[in-house]
Order: sequence, then C-alpha cells, then structure tokens
Amino acid sequence: MLEFLLLNPGTNILAVSSFFVEFLQTGQATVKRSIDTISLYTTESFLHIFQGICFVFFIAMVIFKIGETIAYLVRGRCRYVCSFRCLLDFGHLATSILLLVSSFMKSYLTKMSVLRLDENTFAHVNFETPLLWAEVENSLLAFLTFLTTFKRLQLTYFNFYTRLFSNALRIWMHDLLSFCMVLSIIFLAFPHTGILVFGPSIGRYASFWRAFAFQLEITLGKVKARPIKELAEGIPIFGHLFAVSLLFSITIVLMNFFVSTLNDSLAEAKTVEIGE
Repeated sequence: MLEFLLLNPGTNILAVSSFFVEFLQTGQATVKRSIDTISLYTTESFLHIFQGICFVFFIAMVIFKIGETIAYLVRGRCRYVCSFRCLLDFGHLATSILLLVSSFMKSYLTKMSVLRLDENTFAHVNFETPLLWAEVENSLLAFLTFLTTFKRLQLTYFNFYTRLFSNALRIWMHDLLSFCMVLSIIFLAFPHTGILVFGPSIGRYASFWRAFAFQLEITLGKVKARPIKELAEGIPIFGHLFAVSLLFSITIVLMNFFVSTLNDSLAEAKTVEIGE
C-alpha cells in the first residue's frame, strides 16, 4: 500500500493518491488506485465571493422551504401530506439539508487537516475522512439534481411531447420486464463463459466484475479493436468465436430489439394521444 500527498502551492490544490496491490491465490495481481484532489481555497477572490453568495442563497432557500413545510403541516392539510408531490418535496428538502451538513463537515475536516499539516510539515496527515465527505457531498448533489430535474419535468407535463414520451414509457414497461429477463440471461452467460475459458491469462476476464464492466462498455457502444484482439490472441479459435458472438448477440441483435420495442410503444402512445 502506497500513499502520496502532493501539494501545488500555485493553485492550492492537494492531490491524495492511494495505490493498493494484492496478489490473489490464483496468481492474479489486483490493483486498485484512487487519485483525488482537494481544493484548499481558491486563489481568485471574485470566484470565492461568488461561491459564498451562492452558498448563502442556498441556505436561505433551505430555511424558507423548512418554514413553508412546517406551515403546511400546522394547517393540517392531510391531503397534501399524503400526496406524491409532498413526498417528493420532503425528499428534496431532506437531501438539501444533508448536502449542507456534508459540505460543512468536508470544509471543517479539510481545515483541521491543513492546520495539522501546517504545524508539522513532515507529519502524516490523513485526508481520507475529508475525501469521504466530499464523495458523500457529490452523491447528494447528484441525487438533488435528479430530484430537481424530476420536479421540472412535472411542470413540463403539459407539453405534448412530454406527455407522449411519458405514455410511451408507461406502455413500454410491459415489454421491458420480459426483455430484461432475456437480456440478463444472455448477458451474464458471457462473463461466466469467459472466466472459465480465458481465466487469469486475460486481464479483462480475470474476475467477474472486470468481465461485467468490459461487456457493459461493449453493449453501450465502446467497441475497440485492442480488447477483441487480446481475446483472439489468448485462444485463437475460441477467441474469435467468442468476440463475434458477443458483438452479434448483445450489441447488434438485443440492442436493436430494445430500440424496436421502444419505437412500437412510442407509435402506440402517439395513436392514443391523437385519438384523445
């Protein structure tokens, strides 16, 4: 296990690098690395002031939303409390509060670690806890962005194309469940077959999760000649057959079925919308 702390005084950015190497009983070396950056403080005063204003405005909006929610609850609007819109507002508010808490914790722990580093430059200072809170903050921010986008889509439901796509997804769900079962069976069969045949000789099929990530990239369209060439060089005859069957069955056939079912659902939803 190796850890490095690299500080760039010009930009005041601290890079925390961690490298973990483990040799499994099968002889395969499992390598995990993480390189994260922490901005200690910004050198641009205008950007710092703008970020502070946005943060204060966000805190004010959260406090206003808390007061508004309490007012609704005091008035005893049971119909509003039991509605889906109320649950969505509660989730949005709770995520905003947790985002503020994680942001304060990240800033406080980063400041304490920097102060310990200023006291003794050669001391070992652990920045894993501030990085953990930074990851929590990013996750909460992503979830909050999703909830905000979902609430905006509710406002655009009066648009014709939004209603059309919503009805198409509702119709598509009936075919999606059966399609996902077929896709999962075929998709999971290839990693197990690749692990049994190639084994540790091919790094992409050294473990299940590496094989799963490799096939997911191929399914999403990230097809490169080098990985397929590695499979072909590992076992010449079976490698070519495995790569061709993988590309043909999942990337070409199943993905076209996926698009065709969505297209049929969209056509049916358009017929229903025009009929209404």
